[in-house]
Amino acid sequence: MNDGWNSDGESRTEYTPIYSKTFARGGNGRSGATGRDYRNRHGGRNSYTNNYKSEVRESGQGIRGGRFEHNRGQNRDGRNCQEYSSGGRNDREYNSGGRNDCGMGCDRTEVLIKACDVGKIIGKGGTKIRELQNESGAHIQVGKPCDEDFGQTTSVILSGSVDSVAKAKHLIEDFLNNFSSKSDGSSCSGTGGTETAVVEPEPQKPQIDWAKASRIFEEAQKERWSKCPPLHKDFYIEDPEVANMLPEEVQRFRKANNNIVVSYVFDEVESGIPNPVQTFEQCFAHYPEILEEIYKQNFEVPSPIQCQAWPVLLKGHDLIGIAQTGTGKTLAFLLPALIHIDMQPVPRSERRGANVLVMAPTRELALQIEKEVNKYNYKNIKCVCVYGGGNRREQMNIVAEGVEIIIATPGRLNDLVLAGIIDVTSITYLVLDEADRMLDMGFEPQIRKVLLDIRPDRQTIMTSATWPEGVRRLAQSYMKNPIQVFIGTLDLAAVHSVTQTIEIVEEDDKYPLQESHAKVSMGTGSNMIGSKPWKT
Repeated sequence: MNDGWNSDGESRTEYTPIYSKTFARGGNGRSGATGRDYRNRHGGRNSYTNNYKSEVRESGQGIRGGRFEHNRGQNRDGRNCQEYSSGGRNDREYNSGGRNDCGMGCDRTEVLIKACDVGKIIGKGGTKIRELQNESGAHIQVGKPCDEDFGQTTSVILSGSVDSVAKAKHLIEDFLNNFSSKSDGSSCSGTGGTETAVVEPEPQKPQIDWAKASRIFEEAQKERWSKCPPLHKDFYIEDPEVANMLPEEVQRFRKANNNIVVSYVFDEVESGIPNPVQTFEQCFAHYPEILEEIYKQNFEVPSPIQCQAWPVLLKGHDLIGIAQTGTGKTLAFLLPALIHIDMQPVPRSERRGANVLVMAPTRELALQIEKEVNKYNYKNIKCVCVYGGGNRREQMNIVAEGVEIIIATPGRLNDLVLAGIIDVTSITYLVLDEADRMLDMGFEPQIRKVLLDIRPDRQTIMTSATWPEGVRRLAQSYMKNPIQVFIGTLDLAAVHSVTQTIEIVEEDDKYPLQESHAKVSMGTGSNMIGSKPWKT
């Protein structure tokens, strides 16, 4: 901490906007001390003088003992001085706040300045006031704020010769006038002696041209994705029997198969929606290896969602499939995905990564999808399932060996993408399975983050058991004119193929009632019993 003293022993004045104090202490001379509260090396007294009270506080008895005289006198140029006698003479010049003991030709003038100009007169660390004193030859002392105007002004006391005082007054006035003009004439404000900084006009904030920024972003995105390999999405060869179906026949078929409802989600256009298929052969006659894999599973006919989803996906449309769990949604998007992988113009050996990404909300569902994919051995297409809680190193090794299908939960997928293990820019076929559950579990930020790095001309499939606002918003943001396939009805609060019975009973009657239902249902089929407290 700088105590305000120079190493050469000269006194230094500290200034504040309220009052100032002058300290006199010995230096490293013959009889000087090194600090105000330290003992004089040669046994002198250290003196402290307040500018406003003409009193001297004495402390620190000398080492050699003896009495030291404190004499107030006059030096050669008429300014006050103190003499400290300690086997020698050590003169200190300082200004006392008491009476002025000037001799002939000495002047004392009081100048009033605005309270907020005090800091300008003092300067940083007292540099400006020392400069004014050195240039004028007068002693400049900052007084207390004036009580008459409630501190609006502060007195500055100038003492010295008549010429030096006049010069000091002139320098102060010129300095404040120049300072005000440099600050564009802005005046200070505030009361009670508070210094207010000069207010400079605030620079005008630049206006953002959002249209231009959006245009630049779109151009950058086009340039980024223009380097992607070519993509084919339409592999559907419609069976003549399906193509020749009359509209009435199409309506009857959809009505009979659990009331299939098909429409564009965000457009009113009804044309361009392919007719549903009724057999596996009508859909995959030109893909015999796919038919062989289907026959191995001993399926008889396609499920309602498969009848309508397969033609839509093979045509390259984005699809939103709304159906209950267990209605064949996995196979509805899986078989077109296998054909999509195999029929791309770029050979699989030259692709940078996987083509198909299936995102699922839980590890159980992800493992179930992986199990379903492994049932179909088509063109040696490989898949990997990455999920939290699994062996991360093993999952990374499988990805590094090369796969065409990645099944992942959002958390682990983001982990491996950030680690540089999975490159989603190669994805051309994206599936968000049970999207409503993923949003309910809070995975929307992770989903949106992944979608930003997948090429925008991809084919996107979204399956869900319900159609809430969050799923609708996600589809509108990341899908291109999708076709929506409903199985059943839009009232999906309950599964209409299951009879549900609700009984409200007392807490003590729950277990006996459950036991009774279990005995009755033995051998009669599948039953599910659930209980939960009823709150009113």
